[in-house]
Amino acid sequence: MRGHTGCVLSLALLPDGELASASEDCDIRIWNISNFSHITNEILIGHNHSVRSLAVLSDGNLASGSGDCTIRIWNTKTLQTNQILTGHSGWVDILVILSNGTLASGSKDTTIRIWDTKTGQTLRTLTGHTDCVKSLVVLTDDSIASCSVDRSIRIWNFKNGENIKKFPEYDSPVVSLAVLSDRILAAGCMDKTILILNTITGQALKKFLGHTAPVSFLTVLLDGRLVSCSFDSTIKIW
Repeated sequence: MRGHTGCVLSLALLPDGELASASEDCDIRIWNISNFSHITNEILIGHNHSVRSLAVLSDGNLASGSGDCTIRIWNTKTLQTNQILTGHSGWVDILVILSNGTLASGSKDTTIRIWDTKTGQTLRTLTGHTDCVKSLVVLTDDSIASCSVDRSIRIWNFKNGENIKKFPEYDSPVVSLAVLSDRILAAGCMDKTILILNTITGQALKKFLGHTAPVSFLTVLLDGRLVSCSFDSTIKIW
């Protein structure tokens, strides 16, 4: 599927089965995945820097995080911006929807913000990381995990902002997380490895080797297997 003029940085599946894509070209495009075509004129335009992350809200609207330090909430039917969320002072690398319907964002400014997407207000700001926050995952109904270029992983209670746990610093920046079970977390690292971690102790239970360049993204298949993507141009299933 062609149309973007810059690197595609994020994808999100919309409630009606269409696909949204975000790019370095500052645009978000909507695609019909039944015939792999771009839907004519369905381009969300508003960011003035790369669009780095997407998340679909519980009401079906789309959230986008950008290098312009803002988050926009879009109505994908009207193609209009409903809200512009401001507060970060660095690009917004990751968005995730929380169990209570709020939105969490991780930024190059080292913070995590929890947002009310209806009002556009920051509910709380989670501080502790000392470098760019690269990934966020939901662990339980009230906790999330974050990882950072500062080589750390932290567990937070997003409802009260408490930093519940900071894992020992690892050998390399951690850039992606995936939840394998309620106590097991996978972490993709810039040193080409994937760590399997106990979320209670932070202990590394296993280390997966095989990539020849930094790991860029992790996800979990429906059957529980872990998938990793890397700058070595490969995808591996573990």
